[in-house]
Amino acid sequence: MKTFRSLMLPALALGAALLLSACGGPPADGGSYKTATELKDALVKAGISCDDWDPHNKSTLADTSGSCGDHYAISVYDDMENLAMWVQTNKALKTNGVAGKNWTISGTDSKSVHDKLGGELLGQK
Repeated sequence: MKTFRSLMLPALALGAALLLSACGGPPADGGSYKTATELKDALVKAGISCDDWDPHNKSTLADTSGSCGDHYAISVYDDMENLAMWVQTNKALKTNGVAGKNWTISGTDSKSVHDKLGGELLGQK
């Protein structure tokens, strides 16, 4: 019986480690956010800098929006048709961006945003 226990404990520990590591990444759909500022905070928490944050709300499609200087445009949508329109336009123009459950980020390093926050990566070759 002692041999069984000595074999089971490492196996259980390995299984637990594998389960925890599988759950460690961002959600596939990118999750959702209430405001562009909340999304910007998640971006920064994930390790991507957002210098010169300006919550300007200039996007006509989004409910809230802002920008990180010239690096990222961040938008959160209440109307999913507007989000779909942004995605369609982005795909047609082949511009870089990431679309989450109710948000978009376009900018200089969309792949890093996707890797950190999840969502759909657009415009990459």
